[in-house]
Amino acid sequence: MEIAQIIIAICMVFITATIMVIAFFLIMLIKQLQNLATKTEGVVDNISRPVNSMVDFFMGFRNSFPFFKKFKQ
Repeated sequence: MEIAQIIIAICMVFITATIMVIAFFLIMLIKQLQNLATKTEGVVDNISRPVNSMVDFFMGFRNSFPFFKKFKQ
């Protein structure tokens, strides 16, 4: 083998190893993001219930204005 072929082979091995390491870290990152999304989903559910209750209360309050305007006339 010539020197150029050896250098090219070494570079290809290095590039392949680098791509494999990057792929491994990306898979680990995606798993962590999936776990974070699962945890966040539970928090959002816990927050959305009281917020929905408040929204329902204020919507009922807003919808009662036409009813009270009828008494004013």
